[in-house]
Amino acid sequence: MDRVYKDIEGYQGIEVQELLNGSVLVRHTIIVALLVTTQSQEKLHNITVNVQEKIKEGVTQFNCTDDILCFDSSQVTVSEGQLQFDKEAYCQSQAPQGYQEFFFPNLTSSGVSCMSNCTPGTASTIDCHRGRCQLTRTGPQCFCEDTNLYWYQDSRCRSRVSKLGVGLGVAVAVLAVTVVVLAVLLALARRSRRSQG
Repeated sequence: MDRVYKDIEGYQGIEVQELLNGSVLVRHTIIVALLVTTQSQEKLHNITVNVQEKIKEGVTQFNCTDDILCFDSSQVTVSEGQLQFDKEAYCQSQAPQGYQEFFFPNLTSSGVSCMSNCTPGTASTIDCHRGRCQLTRTGPQCFCEDTNLYWYQDSRCRSRVSKLGVGLGVAVAVLAVTVVVLAVLLALARRSRRSQG
């Protein structure tokens, strides 16, 4: 059968399912390997059509005058297979240990890629604004930049407050309160001198 099927796209061999009475009737599965993409099921259909064509060619090529292989096309039936690939299980197997639950498959015309919510350029990417997304054992988290200079008010690094600005603001406020208190005390001291003298 390798001689009949060898030119089929992705052909890997056959798997014999059953031998039946008759001259020799063999029910078998043709194994093909394909890159899993959004077009894989369509490709599988095209391969099924190609198998039917190869069997017709085999009938004429290996007629019953050749003792090695003889086809009787009346006994041939071809059924289309289904794509057997578990994208989720594949991504689980590709993810680092302890991080499997945070990875999911993305099927495109280029193939399957495994991503997390920290993978840039996807619809589910977490926007960390002024930070970067990093996968931790508890899930995706935003790590804000310049935490030595700023306090961030939320976990997505959206709004920040300058530590220097707050420090200067507090210093100016303390200085202003001190000046007001001193001015009030000075005014009270002058008034009390005037009333004594």
